[in-house]
Amino acid sequence: MRIATKVVEVACGAYHSIAVIDNGLAYTWGANDKYQIGHDDGQDSENPRLLMRFVRPTVQWDKVRSTSSMKGIRRPAVEMEMVELPWIVSASCGESHTAFLSAKGVIFVCGNNRFPYI
Repeated sequence: MRIATKVVEVACGAYHSIAVIDNGLAYTWGANDKYQIGHDDGQDSENPRLLMRFVRPTVQWDKVRSTSSMKGIRRPAVEMEMVELPWIVSASCGESHTAFLSAKGVIFVCGNNRFPYI
């Protein structure tokens, strides 16, 4: 038995695209060299792939790394954790990043986090 779903929104970046489905899921395809389609394997995708989870950095303030030569500066350790994909209601693409809006109003962003060259 096939379940009918509708695409409610499509967003396009420079080399990647996102389709948001009426059941809260999102399919992504295209370039993924900057992880802009949300898949943690870094592989480009010619065909739409279901986005299953997000990888979220978590700051661990009790674990401190001293990477600075300046005394007294404490830098938090950052670890990654998997977050189950929330109900997606909207998506928007930039050149090499994507932003997803969940039904609870939480924004998830993936891709390049560096300011583009001017």
